[in-house]
Amino acid sequence: MFGIPANTLSGTWAYDIFSGGGGGLSNIKLWGSGTPRPPVTQGVPDGGFTLALLGLGLGLVVIARRKLC
Repeated sequence: MFGIPANTLSGTWAYDIFSGGGGGLSNIKLWGSGTPRPPVTQGVPDGGFTLALLGLGLGLVVIARRKLC
């Protein structure tokens, strides 16, 4: 059995192989208690690029419409 200290997010572990056969890790299970932290959300910076593309698209529609009519 291994104990993981509270609020630990990383680390290393090892076990000793004593005399006799066997050794190796056959399976692992992790149980926890407490409430999980909410996921961190980050917004994507836009910088007005979407608005510029919208204006460019509308401008091209106007130009195309004038050339066709």
